[in-house]
Amino acid sequence: MKRVATRALAASLALMLLLAGAVAYDFGSKVAPGDADIGLLLNNLSDPRIAYWDIGVPPGVYDAGDVVYLDIANNSLVDAYDIRLTPYGAQAAGSKVLPSDNDINAPLKLLDSSTEISYMELDGTPGYNLMDSVYIHINTTINTHQNDIRLVKVGGLDAGTRVLDFHEDNNMPLSTLLRFPVPPGGPFATIRFNNVNGNFDVFGQPAYDLPDVVYIDCSTPGAAPIGFVIPNDVRLSL
Repeated sequence: MKRVATRALAASLALMLLLAGAVAYDFGSKVAPGDADIGLLLNNLSDPRIAYWDIGVPPGVYDAGDVVYLDIANNSLVDAYDIRLTPYGAQAAGSKVLPSDNDINAPLKLLDSSTEISYMELDGTPGYNLMDSVYIHINTTINTHQNDIRLVKVGGLDAGTRVLDFHEDNNMPLSTLLRFPVPPGGPFATIRFNNVNGNFDVFGQPAYDLPDVVYIDCSTPGAAPIGFVIPNDVRLSL
């Protein structure tokens, strides 16, 4: 029994050292050449969706007062370790929901079925790359519009902020980066996580939880079960 306890303590200490040594990057930062997380293995999430907690006025429609989440389980509830994609009170965009938080179990609604993650071409080079900005885009038009959400910093505006009519990035053309649900043919990008603490579920599959880092990953098609952190990936959690 003492040997088991000693092994458990050693494993806990190893995990603490691993997490302490990890390099932390900001929510909405893009992976750049030379970053410490390049090459890390990424695992698919089962069916994540973008959804909102309808607390804004008027009720019943998505608006600037609503809180937007990455609903990991796609179960229409705020669960532990879902990710806030916009701020909520003192909780920053990119923060993970904890069981003790007061938005736990809040009801969620999917955004419009045409919602996608899109990019804005900024450097004149065809295709998505490091300089391009990324948005949650409710695809009623091909251009950015009010209440689209930035997923990277754009000018002086942080990831997690909404586009307003008077912003310079409003009404600008976009291209698709990722659609929901992920089409079986393999999209350009996929939402994946790095299994930081190396734990597995009862089926032997990598288990997503609090320490894990979530990315918009462009390394392999969505039909592939895994990917790898590469330049241009976007970090979706703190």
